[in-house]
Amino acid sequence: ATAVGWSGGDIFVCVQGQTGYAIYRLNENLADATRIVKGLRGCCGQMHFAARDGVLYVAANALFKVVKYDRDGKELGSFGQRATGEGAGFDGCCEPKNVCFDAAGSLYTADSGSRIVRKWTTDGKYLGAVGSCEGVRGCVRVTIAVTKDGNKVYMLDTGRNIIRMIPIKPTKADGKA
Repeated sequence: ATAVGWSGGDIFVCVQGQTGYAIYRLNENLADATRIVKGLRGCCGQMHFAARDGVLYVAANALFKVVKYDRDGKELGSFGQRATGEGAGFDGCCEPKNVCFDAAGSLYTADSGSRIVRKWTTDGKYLGAVGSCEGVRGCVRVTIAVTKDGNKVYMLDTGRNIIRMIPIKPTKADGKA
């Protein structure tokens, strides 16, 4: 398994198969597994998603997009593109590698190439780059988590087996930049 999430009584799990990745929906007892998304392509053995309000936000890193699915696997849309720097896109070989939410419902993405963490609305409006993590090297897992108050992001540094803290720089959308 590469990712697990929960939303509204459903448990979702992403697994690697012979022809890409698939996401399954299970009940709270981890029974009644139903494959809802198949054929996802990932890079570096990674495929990640986050679930919120019955929607799955998949870090479709081979496509440079976040793809949204409902609980039954129907594609609801996508956003993102290949880009460089801190703009409204994803910077690296295959990005984004990870997604997560803050308590207010903003979506965060992480790129392994630049280690840039970006903030988005759930409909794909780019809110800005909130920080980056120096010292993480290579095309690696960059799993992130955001604190409840939204002031810090934590990123796994699997090369050193540590967790790094990234203080969030305000974005224009926050009205503080």
